[in-house]
Amino acid sequence: MDNTSDTSLPELASAFTDLPIDSDSSKIGNVIKAMSRTTIALDRFHRNKSSAPAFADIIDARNGAQHMLLSLSPQPDYMSTSEVTLYTVCRISLLIYSNMVIFPLPPVSGVSARLCTALKDSLGNETSSSAWRNAPKLIIWALILGGISDGSDVERPWFINKYVQLSSSLAINTWEQLKQCLNSFLWLGFVLDQAAISFWAESQFSAH
Repeated sequence: MDNTSDTSLPELASAFTDLPIDSDSSKIGNVIKAMSRTTIALDRFHRNKSSAPAFADIIDARNGAQHMLLSLSPQPDYMSTSEVTLYTVCRISLLIYSNMVIFPLPPVSGVSARLCTALKDSLGNETSSSAWRNAPKLIIWALILGGISDGSDVERPWFINKYVQLSSSLAINTWEQLKQCLNSFLWLGFVLDQAAISFWAESQFSAH
């Protein structure tokens, strides 16, 4: 599927290239590209664009992206401790995004809750400080995904609290500023915006 023109998501996945992991040539980089292409295809299909691929092609693309995502190693041997932490946050966030947008599983599966807990653990462990320092906007994206996922009911206050602290340090104060950040990673507004706006509104209330 072509993803070079006619999209409302021109910045999609652009921020991944700035991460201090080898996201261009690595397996995770290929996963990001596949998920980006699938996201753009879904966006075109939703907007009923003439360039939208056939639904069968979207299904093939999302199946391929999901297979690649699930094939990622939980902890590549060649990475340093700081790289593994960043990689882990990125990988789990991609799994959450896929479960919400690309390959959603029913709530009864319990996948959302497990991923939400895994993300919280990876963001809060003793080796995570380098990720918060070196890739703060990725952490913003991860916190939003964790906070709006179906499995976040118990953990949502934690994600909101961490978001308030980090967004303040980055001067991300408005929904428009937050949306710009989210769009530079992986994001599909017609699926995720409503929940994200609710999360952002709660964070504003919590901050005052």
